[in-house]
Amino acid sequence: MSSVRVRWLTWVVVLHPTANLLGGDETDELYEAFKSAVAQHYQGVVINLSDIGLINSSGVGVLAGLRVRAERFGAKTRAAVRPRLSRDGWGRIARNS
Repeated sequence: MSSVRVRWLTWVVVLHPTANLLGGDETDELYEAFKSAVAQHYQGVVINLSDIGLINSSGVGVLAGLRVRAERFGAKTRAAVRPRLSRDGWGRIARNS
């Protein structure tokens, strides 16, 4: 089952990862969906992160790399985030132990 939902619009594609971005198969699937969008010459890529609970440094690295690759191909990237705060007011951060 794919951990990235893809919505193709007229000139932009929306990538909606549904699993935490921790550097595993879920980030590979996001990267592959992104490559497909850029290969089809979409002008913009929106990455909807509203269902993501955790992103570690590997996930952040993948997101940064997607932005750089998009700019090389003349596409724009945007991340859409709906912040979720815990009871103590802080968002969740993945820690490497």
